[in-house]
Amino acid sequence: MKREEYRKFQWLASVCIAVFILSFAVCLLAFNRSVYRLSSTDYRNGVTVEISKAEAELYYGQIADSYCRFFTGKYRIAGYELSDENVHQLNRLKGYYRFAWILTIASLAGMIYSFRRLWRRRETMPCFYGSAGGACLVALLMLRIVTSKREVYAGLRNMIFRGDYGYFSSGDVLCKILPETFARNLALLYLGIVAAACNEAVKLASVRGYGSLKGASTRWS
Repeated sequence: MKREEYRKFQWLASVCIAVFILSFAVCLLAFNRSVYRLSSTDYRNGVTVEISKAEAELYYGQIADSYCRFFTGKYRIAGYELSDENVHQLNRLKGYYRFAWILTIASLAGMIYSFRRLWRRRETMPCFYGSAGGACLVALLMLRIVTSKREVYAGLRNMIFRGDYGYFSSGDVLCKILPETFARNLALLYLGIVAAACNEAVKLASVRGYGSLKGASTRWS
């Protein structure tokens, strides 16, 4: 393999790793089933009803199950029905979830394709550059959430930093089962997943990448 072609696959692997870290962490968040709430209240048929932590997690789990379905999701909840407005807002967020899955699959395919070419030289340094790129992409995503005026990003910003779920209509049970710290905890979980993935990629690069890079530079000199 020529040096220019070799570098092309190095860059491809690095970019794919960065995109995979960013997007797959988003996909993993959808599988969270804990709402971190002890109790809440709701009004059903004019009577105040206590919603326990177990019930809140059951309702949220049913919503999350529908959200995780790639194509369809009716958001059916035992004893409740979400408003059309909240279903619409959830589907807007689901568009980003679908896009994250598309990026995950595409970047995984790119990693497999590029490392098939690089593995003969046991080259793993793209893991290091990919982890750095992934951290930069996540930083840019957080900056986008903080500064963007688009409704979705503004809604996420209010949920994470203010505990304000005004993005959703308060007319049904959805907002009643989500505590103020829910979005913040999800954001911290996302950053934790990204940090763990970057750390593992750096470990892989440090174990084998330095030697392969040193060997490659010796062959090219």
